This record gives sequence, structure tokens and C-alpha cells, in this order.
Amino acid sequence: MSSAESKNVALTTAERELVGQIEAVLEDRRHVIDQEVSDYPRPITACDVQFEHALDEQAGIRRELARARALYDCDRGQQEFIQAIGEFVASCAYITAEGEQQIRSSLADLETTPT
Repeated sequence: MSSAESKNVALTTAERELVGQIEAVLEDRRHVIDQEVSDYPRPITACDVQFEHALDEQAGIRRELARARALYDCDRGQQEFIQAIGEFVASCAYITAEGEQQIRSSLADLETTPT
């Protein structure tokens, strides 16, 4: 078992699924932006603000995905994990309102599940 896998053992199945849900929401957003960038007509260098914004968003989503994946490595109790997820969702600009609602619903379910 790798060190990453051994760290994951500390998380319950429900906690791993919650992080996976966050990843899925961010991956969906990333795919939309990647397609937008791919389909965009060739920009005039340094003159296309919309294209530059899409590239910035693309990079930001990749950073947030890395931050979300780091949640798998948290070696904390359930309350600390729940707090970390709540803070992540509140601070992530790339999760849509619908995605946030789904994640918070799953988070509420996790809070009511005995450990």
C-alpha cells in the first residue's frame, strides 16, 4: 500500500465520497472551460481579455482540484474533516451554487452519520 493509500484509510467511505463529489463538480467546470478554450478562435496576443480570463480560470480550477485532492490526505477527526470541507466549499470560487448545494447536502448527511 502506498503512503497516499495508507493516509486515505483514515477517511471513512462517506468522507472519501464527499471529496470525490467536490472533485466531480470541479472536473465538470474544468471540462466546460477546457472546451471553451479549445473552441475559442485564435486570439490576438495580449488583446483578448475573454480568452485570457478563460485561461486564468482554467489554471485556477486546476489549483482548486489539487487543493481538493489534498483533503484525502487529512488525518483528522470527523469534525475537523467536516470543517475543512465547509471551509473549502466556502472559499472555492469555481463551485457553482448548484454544486455547493449538493456538497453541503452530502456534508449535512455526513454530520448526522455516527462515526
